[in-house]
Amino acid sequence: MYKDVLESIEKNKIIAILNGFSFSQSMKTIETLIKSGITNIEITLNTLNALEHIKEAVKKFDKVANIGAGKVKGEEDARKAIEAGARFLVTSNLSVNAIEYANTEGVLIIPGVLTHTEIITAQNLGCSMIKLFPVSAVSEKYVKQIKGPSDDVKIMAVGGVNMENVGKYINLGVNAVGVGSDLIRRDLVEKGDYDSLQIHFEEFKSKLNIA
Repeated sequence: MYKDVLESIEKNKIIAILNGFSFSQSMKTIETLIKSGITNIEITLNTLNALEHIKEAVKKFDKVANIGAGKVKGEEDARKAIEAGARFLVTSNLSVNAIEYANTEGVLIIPGVLTHTEIITAQNLGCSMIKLFPVSAVSEKYVKQIKGPSDDVKIMAVGGVNMENVGKYINLGVNAVGVGSDLIRRDLVEKGDYDSLQIHFEEFKSKLNIA
């Protein structure tokens, strides 16, 4: 099943989100993320030729990283991503069909939810972790309250997480964060300055309060 992937996400507390990069940029960025100790990596399906990116990333990095697919909209997306080798799926919404398909295939799926009702529904569908999105739209009190009646739910906070507030979210009790452009600086990728990008990754990772 997907226990090892879930444990890795909880331990490392971060999923890096690659969105809209070229094939070569994606591969080099993933390599740099791994060097920085960030090994749970999501490639969004709205990226041009995303499935090819996933296939090649899995082929090259599967022994040292968990490569997943993001922006999964439904069962068809889930099927294609899993066939490409994705170790986990992340959705933008509560797609029952995608969840049921991923569960059948034994692949971790993290659905995008916001309300308490959606969270309970996701749990009842067998989800081990949910994506609280956009977390910037809710208060710190709300995040804490979710952990009350749903104290067994594992939360990944996504949407507005940056270097300045990531420690706050971890301290509020979320199990992980998903970060895109605030982690993967497009300006550095486009310049090919992967040395500076690695320094940035390492600085961001240091804010996660990981021993």
